[in-house]
Amino acid sequence: MLGKVRDPGATNADLSMFKEFGLSPIREGMRLEYRLESFNTFNDPQFCPPDVTFGGQIFGQTFYTRNAPREVQMALKLYS
Repeated sequence: MLGKVRDPGATNADLSMFKEFGLSPIREGMRLEYRLESFNTFNDPQFCPPDVTFGGQIFGQTFYTRNAPREVQMALKLYS
């Protein structure tokens, strides 16, 4: 066994956007908020560390990723 081997770097980008629409003509102080949120926006894989069992058939290879694929969610929120 070789001990610890450095992992590949981990980068992640999460983005969110919000937009508010005033609805005062309908009711004073009323507004609608639209949200768009994205997790792992650029869909970059983060690989697990390679196998460190010296002499094994898969020595130095990595097969798995540790992050989830891109997720996007949208929401509307009404403030009255």
